[in-house]
Amino acid sequence: MQIVKNDIWHNFIRNEILPARLLNEAPGSSNISSYLEKSGKERNEFMDRLMREAIHQRNEEQFSILISGYQALLCFLLNTVDRYLHQIENGRQLLDLYTAVMADLQQCLRFIQEYFPKHVDRNAYAPKPLLELFRKAVQQAEAQLVRSLQPSQTEEILRDILLSELRRFVDGPIPFEQLSYLNGFLQELSIREVSGREPFSPVSPLAAYCIVKNFNSSAFLQFCFGIFGEQLSGLQTDAEKREWLEHVRSYFYQLPFEGEKALYTQRPAVRDYLVTWIEHELLARQAGQKKETVTRVESVPKINTSVTVPVLALLTRVFKETGVITNSNLQELFRSISACYTSQRTESISPGNFHGKYYTVEETTKRKVTDLLLEMVKVVRKIP
Repeated sequence: MQIVKNDIWHNFIRNEILPARLLNEAPGSSNISSYLEKSGKERNEFMDRLMREAIHQRNEEQFSILISGYQALLCFLLNTVDRYLHQIENGRQLLDLYTAVMADLQQCLRFIQEYFPKHVDRNAYAPKPLLELFRKAVQQAEAQLVRSLQPSQTEEILRDILLSELRRFVDGPIPFEQLSYLNGFLQELSIREVSGREPFSPVSPLAAYCIVKNFNSSAFLQFCFGIFGEQLSGLQTDAEKREWLEHVRSYFYQLPFEGEKALYTQRPAVRDYLVTWIEHELLARQAGQKKETVTRVESVPKINTSVTVPVLALLTRVFKETGVITNSNLQELFRSISACYTSQRTESISPGNFHGKYYTVEETTKRKVTDLLLEMVKVVRKIP
């Protein structure tokens, strides 16, 4: 395994296309064309070499070091070329050259992120040129939301919350993982219809989109609790309230929720927050059940786990379908697990959320559980 060589791109950018050198040489169009051709060649050689490294890699830890090293190098060079751009007062040819070189570097960085995502340092800060692209995307989103949303107080409040949260990230620094989420959020938002409201939907299309994309900012959650609380308080009888709560819970489970990504990865998902609130409201309307449930939960120490709710739910399903768990009433099983276990991100598992994850399994969750079960087999074999 070869370790990152600093001569990849480095000499070309730090020496050959240095602004002072090119300005002194007064390059013509033929010279610029040769530099553009060389930049494209460096880009292709970089990706070819990295793919060869991936094919022949034997040590995953060393390969992760290699990828994070390439990532850091590309970020450094992107910031360098960005600095070159700001040093040029005139000269269209140099502007075109540096813009093209920056595009080649960005393509290499995307190549790493798309083909080797688990080896990328997600906590590393994104380079300035990527922040500039994000800043432009936020400006476009602002214009779109102002143009397309219906003139209502609720929609205006949601728009202001969304834009205020996005503007917080504009000046950086932003970790790669968060920037990747934000870019995906804005890219899909640009092609979605966010005005109007579907029949029987408890929220607007824009609010539903934020829930689906797991836009779990505190301000957005407070907005959701506010509009749902207002709708609930407008109903007269407990029967009407129970029917509405069950309808909203069913609506959440039918949304194509993207729970693997989030604006803030350390916080629980938006849907988990909202379903937990619904479950508490439903329990509060069942005579005596809320008090009994609280007493039972508090009287039994919980078992803490290091896995997420989807992983815990799939493990439970595997145990049930292989006959390890023999309970016939699944709803009681869900309530028992929710009362007695914690997940990686929350100490309070919603029975409704657990129910949803039990029956709706994502491919990433399957891979995680498979890896975990294989690790368990290794442990079993080592036990004397």
